[in-house]
Amino acid sequence: MGKRAQRMRRAIADRAQMDGRDAYRCDKCGRYTVTVAVDKGATPDRLGCRTTSGCDGYGVSLGMPHPWPEGVPTEPRWEWYRPDAAALDRLRRAGGATWAHVEAGGLLIRRKGKAIT
Repeated sequence: MGKRAQRMRRAIADRAQMDGRDAYRCDKCGRYTVTVAVDKGATPDRLGCRTTSGCDGYGVSLGMPHPWPEGVPTEPRWEWYRPDAAALDRLRRAGGATWAHVEAGGLLIRRKGKAIT
């Protein structure tokens, strides 16, 4: 791959990262869970369906695509966030997989616009 193509690929990836949106297509119901990263950090490649009530399927990340694919909803209903200090302390004391994920730079998910409780 030439240097120009590499620069173009980096620019596309940077724009997708700046936008922070991603979508996960469910393997059972076929609907999309659209997310946005409000903080910097890692998000998973797979996510349990959050679009269809009662669906136990998993969605696979579209990889923060740019341009956004036609036919995929554009408005995020979920957001990835970094927990505040108090929540981090609770997670640390509880231990487990969620703490390990956050400690390694991972983000947590919540409904868009909801405060941490």
